[in-house]
Amino acid sequence: MSRKILIVAPAWLGDMIMAHSLVQVLKERFVDARIDVLAPKSTLLITELMAEFTQRILMPDTHGEFSLKNRWRLARQLKKENYDLVYILPNTWKAALVPFMARIPCRVGWLGEARYGLLTRYLKEPECFPKMVQRYVALGFLAGDYKNNMQYPVPKIKIPEDLRKRTLKKFNIALVQPCVLLSPGAAFGPAKRWPVEYFKEVAQYFIKRNYAVWIVGGAAEDNVAQYIQSHVPEVNNFVGKTDILEMAVLIDLADKILTNDSGPMHVAAALDKPLVAIFGASSAEFTPPLSAHAQVLERLDLECRPCFQRECPLIHLNCLRGIKPEAVIAALEKL
Repeated sequence: MSRKILIVAPAWLGDMIMAHSLVQVLKERFVDARIDVLAPKSTLLITELMAEFTQRILMPDTHGEFSLKNRWRLARQLKKENYDLVYILPNTWKAALVPFMARIPCRVGWLGEARYGLLTRYLKEPECFPKMVQRYVALGFLAGDYKNNMQYPVPKIKIPEDLRKRTLKKFNIALVQPCVLLSPGAAFGPAKRWPVEYFKEVAQYFIKRNYAVWIVGGAAEDNVAQYIQSHVPEVNNFVGKTDILEMAVLIDLADKILTNDSGPMHVAAALDKPLVAIFGASSAEFTPPLSAHAQVLERLDLECRPCFQRECPLIHLNCLRGIKPEAVIAALEKL
């Protein structure tokens, strides 16, 4: 009898992309298994580009909220599915509560927030795994025999042709010149965002080189996109106008991509696109773009980084300001 597996997905786009490595490992280990995903609105849509999933279930509570009534209703729904096994990727006790209430017999995750009673199998000491993707993949080895030097499949998503055509039509895109795509946002906070005036200089350079320049991101980055567009009116501003799938199509259509350490960076890497990724407060040792076509730019000469803070605690933001547009342009030209 084949297994029935549920993945409780993380809330961040980049984390969901990295989790695809675990999904691939599970599909390889349990060839005949059915794998479903339970995800919040923020990450559910991107799972449509992951062919391994059979059913996609929406986690009803928005990020940061707690509703026992909604969770109990969801647990009853999941209990009817008769899952054998669930992998709980977020480290919070709230993420583990619904699988526990649904009485899924095998509940796997990192120990996290006092989850002893909620998990039936768990891993401890995540510091043994320097990369986030390794921490996800390690969960797929129930005997705990995964080592931090073992190979793992990189995330790999694919754009369906009908989605590509719909997106081209919706935005009236004519692919008549090479394209540089800029993703100047990072939802985590300002300490991961390369200065907007630097993005502006990159846009100006490639417009002069007869490239199309596209800007993508969520509605929260609209002021950044408006700033760039006010100085470089020739850019195409898609910020806040696409859903995650349409943004992925635009990334896939671009010839060169520039991002911060962000969700779009991981999408570009999973599409194996030529990519320059800028790291500030975070570390490329922990959440690198998982693609051979990606180049990371980061300051390795600063003792204050990586600090993993949302805002620069020293105010100066030297980790990002010290990466000049000239260096980024040179890296993009070499892609």
